[in-house]
Amino acid sequence: MSIEIQGAKQSPRYEDKIWYWYYGNTFTLSWKLLLKVNGIPMDIKDTDYVTFTFNQCCRTVYTFTCENIIDNTCILDFTQEISKKFRPGDYTFCIDFYERIDENNIRRTTIGTAEQNRIIVEECH
Repeated sequence: MSIEIQGAKQSPRYEDKIWYWYYGNTFTLSWKLLLKVNGIPMDIKDTDYVTFTFNQCCRTVYTFTCENIIDNTCILDFTQEISKKFRPGDYTFCIDFYERIDENNIRRTTIGTAEQNRIIVEECH
């Protein structure tokens, strides 16, 4: 008698516009931001920063703040400590861009909304 065992799916993975990963997995995501102003590509300046805020229902689970951004790329490092905050279930995340206008003013622009950014953390065992 033979038993077929299904292999686990890739983790993390992006499938049907949803991010998936297994609870407790550690990984790093490099997120290239392609920003445009009036259709013209824009580079993120040294004084600008980006936040990725992950929520479950109305509760913030974790916020990554990306500063010193090189080549318009944010690095999200899901360490063991951070990954453990994401229990199995559904999450959303928002991406906000903070641009320093002058010495006293920062402009916040939401560049990714919760409706666009869904995550499912799966139970592995």
